[in-house]
Amino acid sequence: MMRVILEKGDKPEVKELVRQLQKLVPGIVVIEDEVKEVTGKHDDLLVNDVFSDELFTSNKQLLQLRTIISGAVNMGDKDKIDLSKGLEWYWLYQAIYDAGLFETRSNRENVVTVVGFVRQIAKWLPDIIDIDDDKHIRNICKSMSAEQGKWMMNGKPVNLVDIEANKRRMTAMKPVKIERIISVAYNGLYTKLVALKQEIAKEKSTR
Repeated sequence: MMRVILEKGDKPEVKELVRQLQKLVPGIVVIEDEVKEVTGKHDDLLVNDVFSDELFTSNKQLLQLRTIISGAVNMGDKDKIDLSKGLEWYWLYQAIYDAGLFETRSNRENVVTVVGFVRQIAKWLPDIIDIDDDKHIRNICKSMSAEQGKWMMNGKPVNLVDIEANKRRMTAMKPVKIERIISVAYNGLYTKLVALKQEIAKEKSTR
C-alpha cells in the first residue's frame, strides 16, 4: 500500500493529479492534511504515575496540568522555577503537593515518592531531564531532601501557603529567597494549579 499525503500548500492541479492516479492504481491511499492535523492532536497520550486518578480522569485534563507545569518551570530562568537547581525541584513538588494533586491513599496520605515525582516530570518534560540519567535523578532527590529541611518555622514544617502568609516570620530563610519562592512557586504555579483543580471539579459537578 502506498500513502500519499496532500498538504494545504499543494497546488490544485497536483491534488487533482493524485486523485486521478488513485483511481487508476489500486492500493494508493490519499491522506488530506486536514485529517493528519486532527489525528495528530490525539497522539500525545500522557502517562500518569503520580497524580490523582480520581481528579484527572481524562488525557485532556493531564495535558492541561502539563501545560501549567511547563509554563512555570525552565532552566536558568529567574522568573520561573529554575530546574537547573536541585533545590527548586522541591518548590515544584511542594506547589503540586499543596494544591492536592498527587495520588493519595484512602486516608488522604500522600503515596508519591520523590524519585517517582522526578521521573514523572522527566516523562512529561524530557527537555528538562533525561529519565535514564539515574545519577542526575539521585542528585536532584538529595537536593530536594536538603531543601525540605529548611522549610521550617518554630521547629515545624511549613508549606507554600504558610510561607506566603508568614514571610516576615520565616527566619530560617533569607528574605530574597522567600520573595522568590512566593513569586515563582506560589503565584507562578500553586495558584494556577488550584484554579485548574477547581475548574475540573466544577466540570464534574455539572455532568
